[in-house]
Amino acid sequence: MPRGRPKKDAMPAATSAATVSYEAQLWQMADALRGSRIDCVQKPLIVLPPAALVAAFDSFAMSA
Repeated sequence: MPRGRPKKDAMPAATSAATVSYEAQLWQMADALRGSRIDCVQKPLIVLPPAALVAAFDSFAMSA
């Protein structure tokens, strides 16, 4: 799987929350963090809790 941001052509045209894929939403959030004035120390506090929730939900789904 290639790393990095997909080309603009690969991004969906619609940007409503219902039609944007999960990966596209993650890229939009990353763009927002890159453009914001958040200190580099604060970024893990924003990014890691959702990642931990995803990991917890995945492990719960595998055990159920």
